[in-house]
Order: sequence, then C-alpha cells, then structure tokens
Amino acid sequence: MVIVQNNHTRTTKLLCDIQSNEVIQKYMEKICMDMQGLMQAFALEVSMRGMSEPSDSAEATKTVSDVLSVPKATTIADHIHTTVLTQMACTPDDADAHTHHLAIDSTASDGPDQYYKTVPTKSHIHSDAFARSKHVFATAQAYAVSRDGPSGMPHASIYTTVYHELMCTATRGNIRDTGWVFPGHVLSVLADGNARERCFVLSNLLFKDPHATLVCWLLSTERFLTPSSINEAVVCEYRDRIHSIVCKRNTHGARDALHHVRKMLCGKHTQRNKKIRFPRARDERSHYQVRATAIIPELSCREQAMLEVYMRENSGFLPWRTGLMYWQLKENSTFILHANNKRQSVISGLSGHTDAMLTFTGIFKNFNLTCMTLVCVLWLCGCEHHSVYEVVTTAHEHGLPYTQEDAIDFAAGLLRSL
Repeated sequence: MVIVQNNHTRTTKLLCDIQSNEVIQKYMEKICMDMQGLMQAFALEVSMRGMSEPSDSAEATKTVSDVLSVPKATTIADHIHTTVLTQMACTPDDADAHTHHLAIDSTASDGPDQYYKTVPTKSHIHSDAFARSKHVFATAQAYAVSRDGPSGMPHASIYTTVYHELMCTATRGNIRDTGWVFPGHVLSVLADGNARERCFVLSNLLFKDPHATLVCWLLSTERFLTPSSINEAVVCEYRDRIHSIVCKRNTHGARDALHHVRKMLCGKHTQRNKKIRFPRARDERSHYQVRATAIIPELSCREQAMLEVYMRENSGFLPWRTGLMYWQLKENSTFILHANNKRQSVISGLSGHTDAMLTFTGIFKNFNLTCMTLVCVLWLCGCEHHSVYEVVTTAHEHGLPYTQEDAIDFAAGLLRSL
C-alpha cells in the first residue's frame, strides 16, 4: 500500500461529503427502487409462466426449465425446487424460508477468516419482509409492461417463493463480506440502508450471483415483461456484445455464453491486476484488519447486531476481508510507479467491483456515471478496499473524464458539479 501524506485526511473528508450529499442519497434511492422493480418483474414473469404450465411433475419440470429460455444453470429451477414452481396450492403466510445465522468455526486458523462461518438454517425470515413482499406482489405489474407472453394470471405463492429466493441470492456471503446482511433485511436495506449495505445487495443480484439469474433473464430474447426501470437500449447492446464475442470464439452460441456474462461485459482488470499484485501471506492478513471506528459509513444497526460479538472479542476490529488485507502490490509495477509519480495513493490495484457496478447498473434508466462513481468511492474507499485513485481510474474506462490529475480533488469536483 502506498499512502501519500495527507491523502487519508482528504479522503475521509471526501467520503463524509459524499455520504451527506442529498443528490447522492436520492440517486441511491432511485437505483434501489429500480432494483426492486427488476426483482418484482422477474418474480412476476416466473409466477405467470408457472401458472400457465400443467401441474404433472414430469412434464411440468421439463416445460418450466425450457420456457425461461436461459442456460440450464440460470433457470429458476436451479434456485427453487421445480415442484414449488408447479405447485398450485397457496403456501401459508408463515412459510419457512432460508436465512443464516452465525456460528463459530473452531477448525480454522486465520484471523477473521477463521472466526465465523455462515450456516444455512431453516428459520423464519422477519415477518415484515413477508408482509412487504405480499404487498409488492399486488403492485408488481406497475413496474412492468407486458409483451406477448403467457396468458396465465400470476400466482401469489410462486411469486412470493421466487421473490424470497432472490432475497437469499442478494445476501450470498458471510461475516467477512463488507455490507453483509440477512435475507430478512434486504427490503429495509434497499429502502434505507447505508451505501455499503446497498452495494452489497446490488452486487450480489447483478454480478456476483453465480447463475446470473436476473441479468440472464434480461438478456433473454424470450422475456415477455419489460420492467419500466430498465434501459432496453443498453440491454440490447449487451446482448449484441455477447453474441458478437461468442461468434468470434466460435462456441456453441449465446445461451452457453451467458454463464460467463460478467467476464464478457466487464473490462480485463483481473488479468491486469495479476501483473501488479499478489495475495498476502495468510499469517500477515490480521495485521491489516480494519477497526469499526475507522470506516465510513459507520456501522448500521443491522451490521452492529451481527458484528458486536466479534468486535467485543477482537478489540474493536472487524472481520471483513478488505482489499488492503487480502492483496499486496508489487512495488516495481508500472501501476505503482505511475501512482508514485503522480502522488496518488494506492491500496489493492484496479477496481473490478467498480467496473462491474458501472457495467451492470448501466441497465437502469436512472443510471448516472458521475453519481455511481461517487457511490463506488464511498462503498470501496470507506473500508480500505480501494483508494480513490483506483476507483476513478477504473471509471475512466467507462467514460469518466479523468486525466490522471489528483484523484481526490477530481472526485470532490465531481461532487460539487452535481
């Protein structure tokens, strides 16, 4: 890590200014509303397709898997038992759903990496989450414009099940992940969570889901609902880009390629970072743990509830595996030398999370490059994942007019321009 004198203080001020900026706050609210609209439209379409199919298990299993016109690994049947999709009976209001709790892992031995693990359990998601998902089912059609598609009416139990599975997807991870929340917290996080929590949920749904469920559904040519929050021109551009790459690679077709949608749509930061960084030795990582008092935004009530035991037993340190903790930069790399010449601070290399967030939130009509870049600065620089320089350098490849001037001053100028 290279920290230029006074850059830490200036970064802290920048982060506080971004956090308190009303334009950024309203922007995050819009993006999160767009995300909810996308989730609702997907659940609505699956529930309508499920209702239009026969309930005999053998035939229904085949039909439901085929009808979504996405790769096998991305069909809803891979997230939910197919019998749930074909079941016509309503589930009770207190239906069980997957959530997680914390448990001590006594077998590991690497600082925060060993302390906790997540254990899937069968328990009730908070009752307010059920109530709110039932409410959004009643209003979901307001978020979507129907094209030619199944004539069946949506079914509440299927819709609710699919929506709850999306909330579980939104919370993939464990206590080591910054912003991690429980499935029952997803709706409240989207409504009023801090930037770290909201970006955790957005990233899981948009580009960390191993099945790329929502993105593959959007890219499917057989999708018949068009969420009003989605920029269809960008979706078509992404679909064409994937098709073009697949044709060049002479593979089996675009449907197979959707498994690698993130690799195909995002930049090549992974390959470039291999040249400038390497993982720290495991016994060194604990020296780079971050304290709860050093992060921006401060811990939410949800985060405090999950982390209080760990912090109490570890002198106020957090279990998060940050970029600074995990990666070590090569001092003789071109990236480091250039940053030193420009007196820029660096932490872990080019920001793949910034690249993916800018790529995939670009599907929303409310997307704004300047605002989302500043959100990424707040998200990633507030807990030692990246420096401001690394975030805005990555955003430059998406069209941000950054020309290697002082990164903190540049980001502050972006904020003033809003």
